[in-house]
Amino acid sequence: MWAGIALKKILIAGEAGQTTNYENALAAMQVHFVTSLQVKDVDEYDGLLLPGGGDVDPKLFGQLLIPETEIRQYSRWEQQLIRKGQEKLTPELDRIQLAILKAFCQYRKPVFGICKGMQLINIAFGGDMLRHLPTAVHHAYREKDQMHPARNEVNSFLYEVYGSDMLVNSAHHQGVGIPGRGIRYVQYAPDGVVEGLQHEFLPVYGVQWHPERLERDIKKLKKDIKEIAIPIVAISLFIIIINSKFGKICPLRMLIGIPCPTCGTTRAVGLLLKGKITEAAMVNPIWIFLLAIIVMVFFYRYVEMAFQKRKRLLKLIGIMIFTTIAVVIAVYIYRMIFWYPNKEPMVYDKNNLLNLVKILYLQLSCQM
Repeated sequence: MWAGIALKKILIAGEAGQTTNYENALAAMQVHFVTSLQVKDVDEYDGLLLPGGGDVDPKLFGQLLIPETEIRQYSRWEQQLIRKGQEKLTPELDRIQLAILKAFCQYRKPVFGICKGMQLINIAFGGDMLRHLPTAVHHAYREKDQMHPARNEVNSFLYEVYGSDMLVNSAHHQGVGIPGRGIRYVQYAPDGVVEGLQHEFLPVYGVQWHPERLERDIKKLKKDIKEIAIPIVAISLFIIIINSKFGKICPLRMLIGIPCPTCGTTRAVGLLLKGKITEAAMVNPIWIFLLAIIVMVFFYRYVEMAFQKRKRLLKLIGIMIFTTIAVVIAVYIYRMIFWYPNKEPMVYDKNNLLNLVKILYLQLSCQM
């Protein structure tokens, strides 16, 4: 089934060896397909799949290449992205795919465009393109697809399948502009970028994202979240168990006679469960540290895609770790000075390690 239409044979209008993901997706659905750019008879097929690809030839929508003076105004990463896209244009392929698309539309055959395929649909009906999105950083492929939410318009094919909201995987730096004749935009990203369209009366549909690998990307996202959550939960449980075991006097306080940054975790957890987030943060600075870890991990995911040079990335990670530790130490010192003396008097054990060292030092000093 394709948007409510039973299909038996699909044409993938692409080059051999460049459409593996689409072929695997159709094969998994047990749909018969043919990958070709030569169409002798449209009636041989039940539908057309326009696959993704590189940048669209700007001449097809009445524009020129982005001039070098304008390219230099973007970030270094975006400059590389734009130049690479413009160097690898495929004008001949674009025109062949457009011709095939128009033939299927004349026969009122179902058409589904993905990424570049959706852009070609809009161009075929007289629409234009944005050569480079202002928010390309949130949509372009950066070592992996960009995952982001999208809103589906009511009375659209996407709304019928997914409801009003969904998660999509983008890998594009260009986007559709003015809609073509009869084209209706039916899906938007949070930044306003169009992520889906359909024709008002022809069975023509398109998405800017990649459904052929969406399931795989969602699995990767879940794995990333799990990798982040497991150590945080493990650390939190360890701290809670330690505090529950030793009460107000934690192992570090027993050793050196002063409270550690994790003291009060049990009390902080109780306040959090009661919804007293501010009081919990005041009671225990460890939550600041855990929050910093979460922010650092997500920031790491962002910069990992933003910078391709590993040395620069490692340097940035080092700065983040140093900053996090510095913040925790600063908060700890502040609490040592202003919190514990007034709110929770220091508990010193005469037999703690720090006092033993002091006694040993004094004894040695006296002997000297």
